[in-house]
Amino acid sequence: MVTKKELKKALRIIAPAISQKAIPAFRCAFFNRNYVCSYDDELFIKVPIAFDVIGGLDATALKKWLDSDIGDDVVPTPSGVESNGSSLKLPRISIDDLLFNGEEITTGRSFLFDVAPNIVPFKFVFCCLGVDSLWPSRRGVTLASFQLKNVACLYSTNNAVLANHTISCHGDNAEVILGPRFIETLISIEKTNTFTELLVYDTWALAKFSSGIELWGRCYGDVDVDLFRNVFVRYEGLDAFRVPENFLPIVHRCAKVLPSVPMMLATAPGELKVLATLDDIEIEESISCSFDNHSLTYVNSKRLYEALMAPNENKFMSIWSDCVVIEASNGDETGMICVSSEPGL
Repeated sequence: MVTKKELKKALRIIAPAISQKAIPAFRCAFFNRNYVCSYDDELFIKVPIAFDVIGGLDATALKKWLDSDIGDDVVPTPSGVESNGSSLKLPRISIDDLLFNGEEITTGRSFLFDVAPNIVPFKFVFCCLGVDSLWPSRRGVTLASFQLKNVACLYSTNNAVLANHTISCHGDNAEVILGPRFIETLISIEKTNTFTELLVYDTWALAKFSSGIELWGRCYGDVDVDLFRNVFVRYEGLDAFRVPENFLPIVHRCAKVLPSVPMMLATAPGELKVLATLDDIEIEESISCSFDNHSLTYVNSKRLYEALMAPNENKFMSIWSDCVVIEASNGDETGMICVSSEPGL
């Protein structure tokens, strides 16, 4: 017996790996007495739960039944489940039809990569997570070992914005692409479960959480680290000024009122000017900043706002003709976001 609340929570966590494809196993929540899991050929999610069932049950039908007005406790039956006199008959698929469980991956790894329990770097590069399957560098997050010991770097781009963030680690070298769905699910699960470890194998990555949850995701090749490094190296160590406290609300206003209009950013000694205008609508504001040079560019306000919202409160900014660069630090770890400029007004 398990509570309806516990079962609904577990199904909600494994939902990203539930598919509506014709393959029956992809549509099921597989129980094995002490856990429930799901697999859709790209993700595998496993959640601890004590429920005396072995086999797969249709996840969509089970969820809809749990959402109805039944009792607080759910009991397995030979033909399905029941609660407070209400029963749901479900065909049970053999546990052997589950096409993946991760066990064979851990014994055949080509390299191992252990990451310290820090979700911030993943959230930081999430602002420009790419989903283009035709361009590997624009898909998910590229993870690459750094030349420095115990440091690696995460990279992502959606073509208009590029981001990187160093991350403390230990283990062997790794250069892989973590899929976008893996990153999205990792951040989603971490909202209520502490992220503790990331293991990267040749074709799969495994994220572990303190609650016992496991998230597996396919890794991809065709890594092009130089594409990222050649961009970021141009702006490293150059003059930047601390992002003014009242700058974020201004960018947010431009993104809300004139989201499709390029926003002008101009600096003069000690001053940062913001301008967005379309026909008779105009937003123009000036604020003080700790920068002593002149610069001018135009940028998409929504993209810049999302970059500024990336975690890490210690942020600096520099303005160039071709982009706006946001730099951030989190202890010994650092990150950088480049938001590409757009044609002017």
